[in-house]
Amino acid sequence: MNYDTDTVTNRAFTQVRRNLHHTAFIELNQKAVVNLMYSDDNVKLYKGMRVIGIDGSKILLPDNIEITEEFGEIPQY
Repeated sequence: MNYDTDTVTNRAFTQVRRNLHHTAFIELNQKAVVNLMYSDDNVKLYKGMRVIGIDGSKILLPDNIEITEEFGEIPQY
């Protein structure tokens, strides 16, 4: 049998996911969100509070200077 090494079955994914501990998500949140978002004291506040938003949409905005100036851009790695 010839297996494609880039293919993962749903069953394999589910079995591996069962081994994840909830503490991994707590640690990931602490390191990737909390430490990063709260490490800079030079931030703009809204009514005395820091506003943090996350957008998980996958909408591509037009690639032009006005959009980039308004919303910034994601670094390409």
